[in-house]
Amino acid sequence: MNPGLKIYDSVPQGSEQWFALRVGRATASQAFRIITAAKGEYSKAAETYMLELIAEMAVPDEAPAFIGNAATERGNAMEPLALA
Repeated sequence: MNPGLKIYDSVPQGSEQWFALRVGRATASQAFRIITAAKGEYSKAAETYMLELIAEMAVPDEAPAFIGNAATERGNAMEPLALA
């Protein structure tokens, strides 16, 4: 286990606290904006993503709201089964 990694397993996904914890932080769902899967090189979107994260830290109340899609809805529905 990485001693620098903090896991918030008691924070409900999609809650106000969950959104607050994500502000200004790179998340796994956005990793494709940092490194390309094919070559393992920096993505062309990496600089833009970095600037978005900096802006979120500077003005956290203006961070864009997360809008789900069919994949996130399915993930939320399947999460109890995956945890089991």
